[in-house]
Amino acid sequence: MATNGYISEVDYLYGYYPETSPVRLKLALLASQIGHSLGESPNYLELGFGQGLSLSINAATNGGNFYGTDFNPAQEYHDIKDIIEVTPEKEKEWWCYATGGVLILLLMLYLLRKRKPKPIVTVPAVIINPYEEAINNLRELSGDYADIKRYHSRLADIFRLYIFRKKGILSLQKTTDDLVLQLKNLGISKVQYDQLAQSLRLGDFVKFAKYVPAEEDNRLAFETVKKTIDEIERLS
Repeated sequence: MATNGYISEVDYLYGYYPETSPVRLKLALLASQIGHSLGESPNYLELGFGQGLSLSINAATNGGNFYGTDFNPAQEYHDIKDIIEVTPEKEKEWWCYATGGVLILLLMLYLLRKRKPKPIVTVPAVIINPYEEAINNLRELSGDYADIKRYHSRLADIFRLYIFRKKGILSLQKTTDDLVLQLKNLGISKVQYDQLAQSLRLGDFVKFAKYVPAEEDNRLAFETVKKTIDEIERLS
């Protein structure tokens, strides 16, 4: 049933509606630059107060006189509920936990002292020179065209690591163009330099442009990198 806009079939929910707070009402007026004369103790009337929780909370937290009325006579007023007393838990016997912790600590110390330290075996590090490392890596990579992107990435990494260890050129984080510029001072022939630059840029096309080279191009790139390493080693 609806009477002048009031729906009586649905009961109000039991809850607080902050929009009814006098502070919120003053804030809304202030934000809209509307003056008011509510003062600190206004008279407040809530039409359709429902179960009355919002009215009770506003009256308890604000100054002034608060009134409420509801069109539906069956709507029962519910005041703020009393605080429920909570029985504190009994203090736990903390000393039991402390004693247990001390016993565990003593047991751990006993076991640590009883355990004999194992002798430390020092394994001498095998240091391989840059040329041997590069040749071994190239030998493992040779003909592995299953993943062509990985193949060219690995080929470029082998050369970059070699030139870093052999000549101290910080090549691992440089772009291909920056690396190619630095290689001009190595003393390799112009033909070999141009072929190496072309092979490294081919790797960029494969990695970033998804270019699929022919098998002959893959083989030539491999041979170019190997010949360049051999020539740098010969000139050193």
